[in-house]
Amino acid sequence: MADDERWPISIHWVDFDYTSLDWRIVRNYEDFVKAIQEEKFDYVSFDHDLDQSSTFECIRCNTKKEKFDYRKVKQKTGYHCAKFMKEYFKEKGEEIPLYLVHSLNEQGRENIINLLGKERLVATHSLDLCFEKADEILKLRSTWTKK
Repeated sequence: MADDERWPISIHWVDFDYTSLDWRIVRNYEDFVKAIQEEKFDYVSFDHDLDQSSTFECIRCNTKKEKFDYRKVKQKTGYHCAKFMKEYFKEKGEEIPLYLVHSLNEQGRENIINLLGKERLVATHSLDLCFEKADEILKLRSTWTKK
């Protein structure tokens, strides 16, 4: 799972039980590349914004109704991770792992899905789930530990 700050137990807006799997969590592009090269994964889950600069660019492009400008981010994003994964498995002649996109950045989420295609996509953001599970998440919040 590529995410700059979240833990699997906190993802409640995707129709997938993130607690059902043992995740290897990576916080940046470099660690993602290393993990993909060294391990075999059945599932990969992407956050798009892996640092503040991409979060700020998300806010800027949404405010101005413009496309996300990857030249304005300091660190590589989940999109870059997805791009690496696609190219890596293509070179190996293998299918990419099944994947999920848990990013709350709408443009970033769509960029990742458009890049990887929907064939191997398991689940992505569901606004209905954000509200449906809110009470359950609030009750659990005090018991969460970093997994």
